[in-house]
Amino acid sequence: RPAQAAQAELGSSGSRPPQARIARARQSSLTSERLVKRRVRGAQKGSSHQSCPHTQQRRFVPAAKARRGPSSRRTHARLAAHGFGYRNHSSVVNASNSKDSPRTALATATTRASRTRTTSKTMPRRLAAAFVFAAATALRPPLSATRRRTALEAAKTKKKKAAKGGGFGAAAPAKSKVDKEARALRAAIRDSADAVREAKGTDGEAQAWLRLGAVLVRAEEFSEAERVFAAGAAACDDEMLDAALLTYRGHSASYHRGPCDAWDSSGVTFDEWAVGGPDAIENHRTVAWAPGEPRAFASSGPLLPADECAEVIRIAEATAAARGGWQTARHAQAATTDMNVKDVPEILDWFNSRLKSTLFPMLAARFPDKISGPDAIRAHDSFIVKYDEEGQRALPLHVDESAFSFTIALNDRSCYEGGGTRFERAARPGSDAWAEEVLNADAGGVVAFPGKARHGGAPITSGTRYIITLFCYIDANKSKRAPGYVLDELRDRRGGGTGGDD
Repeated sequence: RPAQAAQAELGSSGSRPPQARIARARQSSLTSERLVKRRVRGAQKGSSHQSCPHTQQRRFVPAAKARRGPSSRRTHARLAAHGFGYRNHSSVVNASNSKDSPRTALATATTRASRTRTTSKTMPRRLAAAFVFAAATALRPPLSATRRRTALEAAKTKKKKAAKGGGFGAAAPAKSKVDKEARALRAAIRDSADAVREAKGTDGEAQAWLRLGAVLVRAEEFSEAERVFAAGAAACDDEMLDAALLTYRGHSASYHRGPCDAWDSSGVTFDEWAVGGPDAIENHRTVAWAPGEPRAFASSGPLLPADECAEVIRIAEATAAARGGWQTARHAQAATTDMNVKDVPEILDWFNSRLKSTLFPMLAARFPDKISGPDAIRAHDSFIVKYDEEGQRALPLHVDESAFSFTIALNDRSCYEGGGTRFERAARPGSDAWAEEVLNADAGGVVAFPGKARHGGAPITSGTRYIITLFCYIDANKSKRAPGYVLDELRDRRGGGTGGDD
């Protein structure tokens, strides 16, 4: 057969070619036969595809040799010369992978193979190879019903396990970024606490206390930060610690801290307003507000006796006369003509008793979802303000550095014209009609509201208005742990006091 193929390739001219030409034709014919047999065997055992490095096209490779390196250029040339070009192989493979019937696949393979540009002498050989390969693959029996059902059930089980987050090969649940940050902050707190213990009695002790307090502020453990700054200020004479303590504790050490009395709210009603506008206002430490959630409450009647309020006015005016007048430069943001309550002992004692019995319990009752109880409220600052025509008549719009603020009226509205707490945007609960609103009360009445809602003092046109302003914050940690746990751990590890107070 090789000799016949060589004779057919030489043509029918009858001339006798040189021996070298006959040998090349015979070798070419043998090569084509070996390639046909190799592809038939590969089709029966399974096949693979590789990319040709020279033409970047897909070519058929038997499974037994699929992992071998690419063939040489000479082999590629021989394949093309004998009708086994890349288009020819892809057409056969595509036909074998078709979803049509085996007969249609064979017809398609044969038709595609016949379109390749080859000589009339190589066409039968090429068609034979296409037919043999398609017959070996397209007529392969399919999977049995049992094996097909088993495979489908295995696929469904794998999907269910993956959906539940379990099963072999399922990805482990990703840990949130919040958990990583929380662990990092806890580690930073431990490291800073260790630094405080190691720096005791050295020049770096103040810096160690400041660093521990700063880490606690970042972790939003505000109660712990306040106590750490207090302990550091007591242990070290450092201006930075004193400034940090004033920022987070204010003057609350001078005012009532701790348990409060039960408040009898009978006979007292409140006018409720939504304040701050439809957008969310700024949060204060652990007190957070949703859009439209902040409320202001104006009492319809007195919470404090009118005669007690009149006595406070008398003491304040006498103190101002003895000290050379009212203060006017205590506040940098919104300066007022005022007098600090803690600086007047007679007023301070009365005020602390009213914080315990009335003001703190009333505030906790008005905001039960923001305040765990009246014993968690702290007075950051409190002062008596005087409005009159000759001095301060109004207060511009601003926000307070507090979670909640009070204005406590000391005289009736009949003593002056104008005045009141002016809110930039207020509306009745459930309404979208936001507009400026002024809330006020008679002697002993209060207006309580979130300190971060923009507000100011409405101008008075005649008379004199006296009020007590009160700034409050909530003594709480973001972690909900009881205040003081960091100092307790330091005290246990150091075996002694921390130098601070609670």
